[in-house]
Amino acid sequence: MQLEEHYILEHVRADGKVDVDTYDDPAEALREYGAQARDLARGERVKLHRYSTVVLVSSIRAK
Repeated sequence: MQLEEHYILEHVRADGKVDVDTYDDPAEALREYGAQARDLARGERVKLHRYSTVVLVSSIRAK
């Protein structure tokens, strides 16, 4: 079993439009989150979501 983490950065604009970016690197996701959070205008918001994926790996023996 292998665990993979991914990050979704969601930027909701004042007009209701949503921009979504995905990242596999946590440092890059946090850096971009901080940059967008500093530049928010009135009525905008930014969210960072972390989700995990479980990958089941089976080993097959050659006979």
